[in-house]
Amino acid sequence: MSKEIQYRKGKVDLAAIVASFVKNADINYIRACLSQNHPELFKKERCPNCDASMREDIYFFDILNALLILKMGQAARIKTEEETNFTIANQVHVPSLPTTLAIKCRTTQCSKLGLVAKIKNNNGRHAKGMWCLTVRGWAALRGEPVPAQVKVWRGEIQERYEDTITLAEAFKVHRENIEQAIARQRKPKQDYRGEVQDYSPSDWVGFGGFHEGNLF
Repeated sequence: MSKEIQYRKGKVDLAAIVASFVKNADINYIRACLSQNHPELFKKERCPNCDASMREDIYFFDILNALLILKMGQAARIKTEEETNFTIANQVHVPSLPTTLAIKCRTTQCSKLGLVAKIKNNNGRHAKGMWCLTVRGWAALRGEPVPAQVKVWRGEIQERYEDTITLAEAFKVHRENIEQAIARQRKPKQDYRGEVQDYSPSDWVGFGGFHEGNLF
C-alpha cells in the first residue's frame, strides 16, 4: 500500500531545449504547442520515451508490515527449538505462514524498509518464498524504532525519511482505528487485535542480531 501517489519528474525539459535554439523564444508558447500536438510528452504517469511508469511509491510501516515481522519471528523462534544454527532457523517460507495473504504479500515493502531479506539458493537466485529477518527486523521485535517510511521508484530506494516507529506503536494505531470504527458503528475491514494482544518486546530480547541481511 502506498501512503500517497507521487510521480517522478523527468530530467529533460523539451520545451527549454527547443527554446535554446530560438532567439528570444517564448518558452511558455513552445510548451503550449508541444502539449497540444504531443500531449504524451506531458503525461506525468508514463515516461514519454520508454512508456515506463513514473510512479513513486511511499511505503510506510503499518499493521500488515508489523504482523509479517511478528509472524516471521514466531516461525523462526519455533525452528530454534530443533535447529541450533540460527541462520538456518531464520530462513522462513513466507507462503507457509499461518496468516492472511495480505500480510504475506508485504515482503517487498518490508525489504525496502530494511526489515527482511531474500534467501538465495546455490545459484544466487532467490529461493522461492524464502525470507529472513534482518538485524533491523529482529530489533523491531525487541521494541526498537525502525524506519517508518521509504520512497521507492522502479524498485530502487530514492529517499529515506528520518521518522521512525515501533511495533508496539503500529499495533496501538491499529487498535485505536478499530475502536474508533466500532464507536462509529462501522464494521472494520481488518481486525487484527487478537493477533497482537499478547505481543511484548521483552519476549524477543536475546533473539536475532546474528544475520546481517540486506540493510539500507
